Amino acid sequence: MLTISELKQQIDSRLTKGKSKAEVMEWLSPLDLDTSVAIEAEIYLQNHSNEIKQEAEYQKPILKPQPTGIATLEQVLNKFKYYYELPDTGHIEIMLATIAANNGPGDPVWTLIVAPPSYGKTEPMNAIKGLPHIHEVSTLTEASLLSGTPRRDKAKDSNGGVLLKMGEFGILLIKDFSGMLTLNKETRGAILAALREVYDGSWTRQIGADGGRELHWQGKCGLLAAGTPNIDQHYAVMANLGERFCFYRMVEGDENKRASKALENAGHETKIRQELSIAVGQLFNGIKLSDGIPNLPLHERVKIIALAEFATRCRSTIERDPSSTREILLIPGAESATRLVKVLALLFRGLLDIGTTRERAWELVSKVAFDSMPALRRNVLLMMLNNQTLTEWETSKLATGLNYPSVTTRRALEDLNCYGIVTRTSQGVGNADIWQLSEWTKLTYTNATLSEILVGDI
Repeated sequence: MLTISELKQQIDSRLTKGKSKAEVMEWLSPLDLDTSVAIEAEIYLQNHSNEIKQEAEYQKPILKPQPTGIATLEQVLNKFKYYYELPDTGHIEIMLATIAANNGPGDPVWTLIVAPPSYGKTEPMNAIKGLPHIHEVSTLTEASLLSGTPRRDKAKDSNGGVLLKMGEFGILLIKDFSGMLTLNKETRGAILAALREVYDGSWTRQIGADGGRELHWQGKCGLLAAGTPNIDQHYAVMANLGERFCFYRMVEGDENKRASKALENAGHETKIRQELSIAVGQLFNGIKLSDGIPNLPLHERVKIIALAEFATRCRSTIERDPSSTREILLIPGAESATRLVKVLALLFRGLLDIGTTRERAWELVSKVAFDSMPALRRNVLLMMLNNQTLTEWETSKLATGLNYPSVTTRRALEDLNCYGIVTRTSQGVGNADIWQLSEWTKLTYTNATLSEILVGDI
């Protein structure tokens, strides 16, 4: 026979998962309970269901007032370029496309913008955060996603965590994702496990407050975050998410010009941010979201599949000894391209929806595919691909060209070799190994850079 404490936990669980008071009462009625316990349970249900209803109100999407008027993508990008030194606007286009892609049908798109500090990641995010369904998170924890604060300690303005506030749909905006990766192993692991479930559309958090409760969320959660290049030091940790992120690495610019623009903007930051926020809002006023993936001709289908296959194999994890030897302990197997190919297709759709040309959209989607690899692996690979007249490479030559230590460069080559992206030929004791692009790499890279003209020649 259930105790009153156990009954309350069961009632909490059912109400939190969306069961109505009548449905819980229907479950409660046939139970063999003492009269006093049954009465107390019914009283608890009557009172507690009102609290759950108040919490559920936070699940309604918050529609923020939007500016009137319509702006084109070109007008928005020109406004950003007027205020900031931007050698390329790709990161802004990818941010906007991520929002558009998540607002349309399909799985979530999680994009991470990578650049050194003060490179200009934050200002586009400030302009985006005023859009509907955007939920900014400054500190990423389990509690910030779903709060389990006991009711007696809950503040009047608490919202139960960003997922309850978001409801069935929303997009998380995280300006510093790198900070989460520096947390201790246990805390970080719990957050990553939660994010994995959130991406898949459902997460239940078990907490000990109020005698033990279940907090449940179900819906679609997009994500746009920014981080610094030291995120590559935590690549194995990121892989625990099942590679749900795609990356965009910002293009380097002229530091002197960037500082000069910053000096010009000093004292006008509030006005500038308001103008950019209005411009972004006006862009989305005029957007008609696609209801599916754009029709891709054969050569584009070949291209996007090759890009996904290339990126996933090149970013697949290798487990190394954490000691100074860094020896390879395990090759877990290459990641499948099935998730990334959908993400690239959704980003492509988002880019077209915001007004990017098809040619530019392919340029940016291709960059995302390559940027989603660990930076050093990508740089080694691109150096070899862009110099295919040189068919044999020594580690020292690649290291010199990349301005990296030979030991570090060799590890990247070993990682690529594990998945058949490059081949290694030993020249014997005391002689340098020879590295070459594999035939799979040459063929897949050719398909990933296909044009319509090339298809006609096949």
